[in-house]
Amino acid sequence: MSDQHPRLAAVPEEPEPSPDAGRRTTPGRRGGRALFWVLAVALVVSALGWFFQVRETRELAASLEATRTALGRAQAELRVYDQHLSEVGDQVGVVREQIDSLQALVEEGPRRDREP
Repeated sequence: MSDQHPRLAAVPEEPEPSPDAGRRTTPGRRGGRALFWVLAVALVVSALGWFFQVRETRELAASLEATRTALGRAQAELRVYDQHLSEVGDQVGVVREQIDSLQALVEEGPRRDREP
């Protein structure tokens, strides 16, 4: 071929640039990708933690509300029992006064019989 056309010379072909030619293939690029995945996993774990924390907070709030309701009922019952105790105490006071007066009558009874 070069004999027929002396001005033509064989030139090696340059390879066509690949689609990845603009990207670096250094370890720093792979480290960036690893950092991306680490951050993505951290984001997913944080989202899951937040979800479970919100769920636990709602359960605790419901439990607290049930406890407050039960406490309100118990306090109402306690007020009723306290009122009842006060009434019973008043009745005991009345009965005690009656016992004292009966005891005084019993003690005076034999004295009256002895007096002429």
